[in-house]
Amino acid sequence: MRFRHVGRSNRDGDEGAETKLGPNVIAGVKELRQNVTWSQATVMRNESSTFDGSIRLIQLSVADKADILYGRKVKGVMGSSKWIESYTMPGQVIGLRFSDSTSTEEPHISTKLYSLAGSPYEGRRDSAYFDASIIEIVADRNGCVDDKRLCELGPGSQLEVSQVVGRGFSSLFSSASSVPAAVEEGRPMLLLAIGTKGLVPMRALLNWTPIQAHATKRKVACLYMTRTATTAAFLPGWDLWREAGVNFIPLYTEMFDPESSTHQSDVLDLLEKTLFLREGGFSSLVGPPPAITVLISGAAGEVAAQLAKKLATKGVEHERMLFCDYF
Repeated sequence: MRFRHVGRSNRDGDEGAETKLGPNVIAGVKELRQNVTWSQATVMRNESSTFDGSIRLIQLSVADKADILYGRKVKGVMGSSKWIESYTMPGQVIGLRFSDSTSTEEPHISTKLYSLAGSPYEGRRDSAYFDASIIEIVADRNGCVDDKRLCELGPGSQLEVSQVVGRGFSSLFSSASSVPAAVEEGRPMLLLAIGTKGLVPMRALLNWTPIQAHATKRKVACLYMTRTATTAAFLPGWDLWREAGVNFIPLYTEMFDPESSTHQSDVLDLLEKTLFLREGGFSSLVGPPPAITVLISGAAGEVAAQLAKKLATKGVEHERMLFCDYF
């Protein structure tokens, strides 16, 4: 199996490029390659997440025996493996495998990993009496071959999903620095989501009950970079997050796609202007830099590296910069 970056598309002609893995998820990807297990999944819904219909939110029902499902009374043998137990933290990913019952060819394994757009545990109330766990992933009609294939799947379509892998939002420097630790320590949080690929894992985070409770007590701000309001994802969720206490701020680039590899310098420029040249300074967003935790998703490797350096010069501690991407 060869995986590229979670959000990589063929829009810039790099369909065949392989991306180097960062240390925060390399163990998870290694686990997936060596110990992958596949579970049957059925498409339940395929809905637009943008006004222009280009981004699709796909809801999948993953086979997961109800008699041993977490939180249920059981009659089976305890200790049996449950698919849902592989999920532990927002920012984790899955692999996909497509098969054609009419073909003798080997099933096609997706060349990218897909971030979960929400917690499978949130869907348990909808699947409590079924042999299934409910998950959501996102695909782009203008994205890679696997994305386009996903976008064409309607309710009832079948595919397979791997176990959930990766450490989710985590530090490159300290395993002790994490989202739960930041919540427990009462730290303000700054969330930076670049493009749809960045907002997908952030959606899982922002819909997570501990974060919503945290936002009622501490400052939580989320900057989401997208081209226009037409291409912006999950618009109905914005007001819900704001009602929960999150300062959700869209950054419209207008002239360029923030996920395009040819415009990453523009992405960095806009981030620096928004973060560091704002009225009141960087601290006006969520508070003094040494006290905050910063979560970054969707940023290309060089952008993430340069942004981390800039944040460090402003006083943000390296171990409190959490990433969920691999580069």
